[in-house]
Amino acid sequence: YSLFCCSLPVTLLFSTQALYPAELVPPVLKRITDDHVMTTRDPLFAGNAGLTGDAPFLWAWFRSFMLLDIALHLSIIFAIVCRKWNDASTMYPLLFVHGASKVTMLTGCLAVLLAAPIAGSSSSSSTNTPVSADFVSAPDVPDSDRFPFQTAEQRVKSVYMYLPMLILSLIMTVDMGLRIAAGLRRRQLSTAKNTKSE
Repeated sequence: YSLFCCSLPVTLLFSTQALYPAELVPPVLKRITDDHVMTTRDPLFAGNAGLTGDAPFLWAWFRSFMLLDIALHLSIIFAIVCRKWNDASTMYPLLFVHGASKVTMLTGCLAVLLAAPIAGSSSSSSTNTPVSADFVSAPDVPDSDRFPFQTAEQRVKSVYMYLPMLILSLIMTVDMGLRIAAGLRRRQLSTAKNTKSE
């Protein structure tokens, strides 16, 4: 549970900055996020922040998963802090949904990372690709405003950043699913025994 309490500030302060008005973001936090984007050239953060020149609706899937992540995060932390549930097993469904949604989002994120061309590669300079050689941005965006593709080294670092979260979320989803299934089996056996005894 400490994982949720520790990761929520990171999600609220950095990952979801593009979800609320720019004037609400402290300059120091925006500078840290901008430095991260320019250092890693992460197309997900860049696209969500509007740096690639894409139409905003193209990143609605990413924002919707962020909002869902925040909602589930807050629900879990609220339940823990307020101790609404003395039986930990009653939290399994919420943890299962959170893990499953996280796995879905991170799978999509990795798919975007791995599908994007690498700067300087033959795929990024292909005439069949509707973008110029080393830039993510749409072709009608001026060269000076275009966002660059990741290098191979930056791609590897980004994958290593997303992959541990995906593995942890997958483990949590499977673990909670098995716990829920075991609980249902116990309840069915208990019901069957009570029925026979009557």
